[in-house]
Amino acid sequence: GGGLNVIVVRDKSLCDFEDIKRKASTWTQHTKGATSSGREWAYSGMGESRIIIEKYLEDTSNGGGNLADYKFFYFNGRFRLLWVDKDRYTDHHRGFWDENLNFLPEMKWIYETFDKTYTLPDNVSEMIRIGEILSDDFPHARVDLYNIEGKIYFGEITFYANSGYGKITPDSFDFELGSYFTEY
Repeated sequence: GGGLNVIVVRDKSLCDFEDIKRKASTWTQHTKGATSSGREWAYSGMGESRIIIEKYLEDTSNGGGNLADYKFFYFNGRFRLLWVDKDRYTDHHRGFWDENLNFLPEMKWIYETFDKTYTLPDNVSEMIRIGEILSDDFPHARVDLYNIEGKIYFGEITFYANSGYGKITPDSFDFELGSYFTEY
């Protein structure tokens, strides 16, 4: 389902499991792809929806709970753009870096862009390499990774950031990303 179909559980002893089951049961009725409201036609015909339960990840090095989400854009297996989401559930901000890891303060995609004082992890090159391997077979893929105290965790691969509806500003960045999209 993506996006809004998320329940974050920090403490299982405080959970209302019946409420979680009720919410999750409605999610399995959703169909991705050509019949959905998004532009995600390639997901059509994938069969029955499933619920995925993942281990809760927390970065205690920054006070906890503010896990940064690293989203790497690849075109034909080549890294072209990194966006980082931070403070997603409190004060959501987003930052962007180009393929040479230069910060792009003027780029904006839905959320406010944070300042350039954000420091990328020491092993960001390893994260890029992992994404290159995972995205190699696709004309375009966004590979999402997490980095907790130097340990890299896989998040997801998607072919449709914001279901294709996200508005990138300025327009020149949108056109630049589009120029990388070529068939093999």
